[in-house]
Order: sequence, then C-alpha cells, then structure tokens
Amino acid sequence: MIEQLPDDDPEFIIGWLSAQLEHVTNELELAHKYIDQLKENITYN
Repeated sequence: MIEQLPDDDPEFIIGWLSAQLEHVTNELELAHKYIDQLKENITYN
C-alpha cells in the first residue's frame, strides 16, 4: 500500500524518503550478513 504524501511540504517528503531509505539500507545490511552466514555454513559443512 502506498501512503499519500502531502505534496506541499518538501521537507516532510525528504524526511519521509530519508527514513524509507534508511530502513531499506538496514534491511540490505541484514540480508548481507545472513548471506555471509549461509556462505560460512556451506563452507564449513
């Protein structure tokens, strides 16, 4: 579901987008760590 953003408040939109980007970045970092763990498990097993 896409949130409706007020288009008359650029600072709000920038803040919202920054928060979304930070969230996605954190998720990607977790995914990389998980993949690295899987690689280690495959290597050692």
